[in-house]
Amino acid sequence: MPDREEFFERLQAQLQELITFIMAEVMAGNTTPLTKRPPDRSAAPFCNSLAACKTDEEGKSCVKSDIQGARACVNVAETAIARIKTRAFQFLPRRPEQQTRFFFLTSVVTEYLDSEKQTT
Repeated sequence: MPDREEFFERLQAQLQELITFIMAEVMAGNTTPLTKRPPDRSAAPFCNSLAACKTDEEGKSCVKSDIQGARACVNVAETAIARIKTRAFQFLPRRPEQQTRFFFLTSVVTEYLDSEKQTT
């Protein structure tokens, strides 16, 4: 299991990669720039798909097929990361052999969304 610093490095790297994929779609004219925040709930189905991606190409295809979910994933991830750093949200990374390409990112977003459901 990674230590806290390594966890945040991996999480930030995966988030940045997702943002890069989204920006590539915007720059290619395949989607329009955001005018309003997509609903957080649209991140869950996107994360389920992204979690299965093992390569960059699979990740890019996932983003292309659900750009709104990808954008929601980024928003939720940023909120969750801020809350993890302040210890307002607890997340325990799983064992490395269970990980796929975007494991940390999708796990954090999914668990954060689940925790929010329990508090509402």
